[in-house]
This record gives sequence, structure tokens and C-alpha cells, in this order.
Amino acid sequence: EMFFDLEKSYFIKASKSQGERWLAEIAKAASTEYVWIYDEDTSLWHHLITEKEDLIDPKEGVVRHKLLIPLAFRNPPGKNAFHYHIHPNGSQEALLNHPDFKADEYTPQVLQVRAQLPSAEDIESAAHLLGGGYKSGYSGFKIVTTLGITSIEYNFTEAIKAGALGTMNLSYEDLLEAIKSEGVLGGIKDQIERWNSYLKGGWKISFEPF
Repeated sequence: EMFFDLEKSYFIKASKSQGERWLAEIAKAASTEYVWIYDEDTSLWHHLITEKEDLIDPKEGVVRHKLLIPLAFRNPPGKNAFHYHIHPNGSQEALLNHPDFKADEYTPQVLQVRAQLPSAEDIESAAHLLGGGYKSGYSGFKIVTTLGITSIEYNFTEAIKAGALGTMNLSYEDLLEAIKSEGVLGGIKDQIERWNSYLKGGWKISFEPF
């Protein structure tokens, strides 16, 4: 299946839901944060492999990923385009096997929760891309794992009105309690609520499990 050939650029016609299921399968085995664009108007999924010099400059606010985002993805292909990347299981496994890994602080369940959350770099990337025309709503910028899809909404005008960010309160103890009482999905819900409280107006993060 061409969709799984991650070392080649391609266009594939498929529904949004089918592509999202494929991304979850890729996240199960991958170790790199690959990137796709989905154009809802044409039902085309676009995966692009590019050279380093063809990536958006990190100084423009986009800091990492294999997803140092290709210049070709700077502007959306249409009015209803979505940006996707995966947070793969391989990243969690690498942490679990790292010699400095602290098992009492980062349990496999905690890592599952954190994989579903946006990183600071994801927030910067979302602002850059959604401010540049990718579809807003709860949709334009999406993170896919084996558990589900995290979506980031960004409204530049509302973000300016909101002013300074709130106080970040990602309590590790509260996360452990949420996981203990409600499982990994409860931990994800708890942390996303805290992210939304921190980001204030103009932003919203949501999660939809598979």
C-alpha cells in the first residue's frame, strides 16, 4: 500500500476517516514524526519527502519534526486543508529504553498521555500554519497516535484579544491521579483541560479517541 511507503512523496485519494486510520497504523510502528496534508475538497492525502534546504526555516517559528515543515506545505492546497503528523509509539519506546529513564516518574501510561498532547513546538507550528490559511475549527492541525486524534484550533484575532497566556498547571500528581481513577483516556482529558485553561482565548485543543 503506497500510503505506508514513508520514504516516497505521494498523492493518494482516500476519505478523511480512512486516512486517519492509516495514520494510526503507521504511528504504531514508526519512530519518526512524519507529516501529511489532507485536502477535503479533492479527498487527496499528500505525503512529501523533501531535502533540508526545502524546509521552513526554524526561525520562522517552526522548530522540529520531519515536520521541519516542507515549504510546499506552507500554504494550504485549498480552503479545506488539514495538517497531520503522528506521535509514534517508537518515541515512547525510545524513552522507556533510555538509560536516564526514570520509571517512577514516567510510567508507560504517563508516556501514552504525553504522546497525545501537543508539544511547545506543535503549538508554534499550529500558530504558523493555521494563521497562514489551514482550516480552523477544531481541525486544521492534528496529531495522530494509536489512541486517537488531538486537534488544535487557532484564531489569531481572538488570541490577540486574549492577551497573555494563563498559568500552566500540568501537575504530575494530578495526572497520576487521573490515570489511576479514569485510565489513560482520563489522563488525556485532564491534561487537555489544563492546556486549554493555559492557552486561553483564540486556542482550543480537543481529543477524539478511536
